[in-house]
Amino acid sequence: MKAPYKRSGFRTYLLFIGLLSLSSTPFWILLSLPFFFVGIAIRIWAKGCLHQMQEVTTSGPYSLVRHPFYLGNFFLDMSICIMSGFVPLMLLFPFMWLSIYIPKMKEEEEKMIRKFGAFYEEYKKRVPMWFPLKKIVLSKEGFSWKNPNILSTEIPRTLRFLCYPLLFLATYFSNTFDTEKSPLLILSISSMICFYLASLEIKKFAKQKKLFFPSIDPNYLIIGAICFGFFIRCFEIECDPVIWPLGIGLIFASFFLKNIASCWAKTAGFLTIFELPWLAFLISPLYLSLSLRNIRFKGGEMFHHILLIAGLFLSLVKEIYS
Repeated sequence: MKAPYKRSGFRTYLLFIGLLSLSSTPFWILLSLPFFFVGIAIRIWAKGCLHQMQEVTTSGPYSLVRHPFYLGNFFLDMSICIMSGFVPLMLLFPFMWLSIYIPKMKEEEEKMIRKFGAFYEEYKKRVPMWFPLKKIVLSKEGFSWKNPNILSTEIPRTLRFLCYPLLFLATYFSNTFDTEKSPLLILSISSMICFYLASLEIKKFAKQKKLFFPSIDPNYLIIGAICFGFFIRCFEIECDPVIWPLGIGLIFASFFLKNIASCWAKTAGFLTIFELPWLAFLISPLYLSLSLRNIRFKGGEMFHHILLIAGLFLSLVKEIYS
């Protein structure tokens, strides 16, 4: 594990301390979400404008602060402290964060001055270091989703960041465990696994054009999902007013999608109708893998229609006899 006084290891230690405190509750997690998503949005905005060490980026958030990416980190790390519900960590966080990041920002600026000279010196005089001192104006200037920083680093990282609130939620459910909360615990854990595996898949594909998962026939995925969903009854979630419309909605939406996306929507819809939404999350990275490979589905619409009728029939039988 990296040292806590280094920028790269700081967030890991915040998570570690926050989880060990066992103070997190759904209230604290909900309270943290605005800071969490603001941090992620700033990071993506900054990465989409950045042309690292090629030029002095002055567009988008770089017109407001010299280190917008670190500003995004501030909100993201602060959200972790709030998620933890551990008040001493929240109070100490600003001092810890500044003591680690200020020297790092100064070090990076010295490199920029050596490379870009007077141009960066002028930029440094006009724009504050990491916190905006003028009115924030959102601008798309300089931003591009095609920036290689987005796919190769920021999207995979964002997917991993989405695991943080789920991790605190799973810890809370484990700490206050009862049988009524077990489906929520399973759903939290399965969602974490889904986001993490998807981040590995995208990162590896962006950098090496290779994928984490082996090639899988979509037909086998759908058949396996239906069989698994029908026979595993111990994880049933009694939430029919929500589950049934969601499942049928996914199946309906699948007819307007194409190829792998259509297969995913049908499978996820079947699993949701079987009251196994946690399993619907877990199959998502597999379909992402197929989508990134640009594999075309050749099963035919008749096959899907048969599965649709069979899935609805099995769900009705289950509801009648369970």
